[in-house]
Amino acid sequence: MTARAGRSLGPEEQAEYEQLLAAWSAAVARTPDASRTERPASAPLTP
Repeated sequence: MTARAGRSLGPEEQAEYEQLLAAWSAAVARTPDASRTERPASAPLTP
């Protein structure tokens, strides 16, 4: 990532970025919102 710091994305990089962003946006939109009081699945169980 530091190798490209300060330079614009090339056409191939821009296309890949847009595809990844679209896939991420679609995945996030499908994920139901968890209540703030819910324990995340990765949180340890505590008594």
